[in-house]
Amino acid sequence: PKFGIGGVRAILNIKEERPFVGTIVKPKIGLDPKETAQYVYEVGLGGLTHSKDDETLVNQSFCPLEERTAAVAEALDRVREETGRKMLHAINITTRADHILDIADLAVENGASLLMVDVFTAGFGAVQALAEDESINLPIHVHRTMHGAITRNPRHGISMAVFALLVRLAGGDALHIGTFGVGKMHGKFEEDKASQIALTSRLAHHKPVIPVCSGGLHPLLVRPLVEIAGRNIQIQAGGGIAGHPDGPRAGARAMVLAAEAATSQIPIEEYAQAHPELMHAIEK
Repeated sequence: PKFGIGGVRAILNIKEERPFVGTIVKPKIGLDPKETAQYVYEVGLGGLTHSKDDETLVNQSFCPLEERTAAVAEALDRVREETGRKMLHAINITTRADHILDIADLAVENGASLLMVDVFTAGFGAVQALAEDESINLPIHVHRTMHGAITRNPRHGISMAVFALLVRLAGGDALHIGTFGVGKMHGKFEEDKASQIALTSRLAHHKPVIPVCSGGLHPLLVRPLVEIAGRNIQIQAGGGIAGHPDGPRAGARAMVLAAEAATSQIPIEEYAQAHPELMHAIEK
């Protein structure tokens, strides 16, 4: 990996050890570039470190990759100008392995800050090609969509921990691994822990990779997740942010506040007394 956990912290200027907090643009398909960028802007003002395209969105006619990337880049600039904070958005460039560098170049030219690849559809070679290309100096966010067809049968297939190691060897900087039994995603604590170890344990010449925890998360689940997985993770919430009664900006703020409470070891209900966004999320 070119960046890994430390490199992404450096980009975002996050010196202390605390979780990254991100979201997925919702609705996951159907929004045009302007609407997508507005969503990113709103959650950015809420304090997130990351947002991302959905794994099903790449270059559809209603939201072309080139236009979406440029619009989102402008939204991220506005967030930085208004808050002083950096934020990254992962543009999904998944395509045939022999086209991946061309699509990556298109995203880079239009202001992408982070690239995303669905590794089981594009292939490990696509991730490796991006990581080894010196002209593409951006972190690579790797999604594992479709992995369940290979990893879930206990008597057949391949463990997710093996795929996690392969993603690290190929050069991914972040990888979805599950929620350690917290949230809605199938998977046991032991399985996700094995993937986390594969991504973060000492390995010569390979930086530790960000474990991304996503699937059914909301503010009340942040502390249990941090207690299990630690602070060097990315907490990713879709509906847990978009479903906030006061809108996605408040939803993003609530997730950030939940992470602050967890890392400060303050009970979330107590922390919510002074933060209405968090209180409304808990009530929801």
